[in-house]
Amino acid sequence: MLKVMGPDLKHEMDVRGYALFSQFEPSLSIIDVANALGTPMTPWEGGLVQTLEPKATAAPNTYSGNFGLDRFPFHTDLAHWRVPPRYLVLRCQVGYRDVPTLMLDGRVLANAVSRNVLARAIFKPRRPRNGAFELLRLYEAGTHGDGLRL
Repeated sequence: MLKVMGPDLKHEMDVRGYALFSQFEPSLSIIDVANALGTPMTPWEGGLVQTLEPKATAAPNTYSGNFGLDRFPFHTDLAHWRVPPRYLVLRCQVGYRDVPTLMLDGRVLANAVSRNVLARAIFKPRRPRNGAFELLRLYEAGTHGDGLRL
């Protein structure tokens, strides 16, 4: 599968921590793309892929419930995990120029604020994990790369 994706894409993700591309292998499923990058983790009941749809109203204490169709704040998906996944694959099936997906390069933030300060900042997740609220560091250095939670 990596031959389909190309070594350049994998290298870019390893070096930069992310890769942006448009119209990449539209015939491949998102699971095939994820498998080409590594071993996917199943983050929730119901499977590996979560289909996101804009909603004007939703359950309380969710991003859609809090913000509806307005802009979501910058956030890190699965930040409540003790060890968040290295990559998160986002794939847009139908996009609109006037509805951008905005992203931050966490390394720019870490360099501006300093990794030391970010590593001392702790937070309590919005939801419990395994029935408890575990305090988590905003920034953690790891063996497979650094992690920044927003």
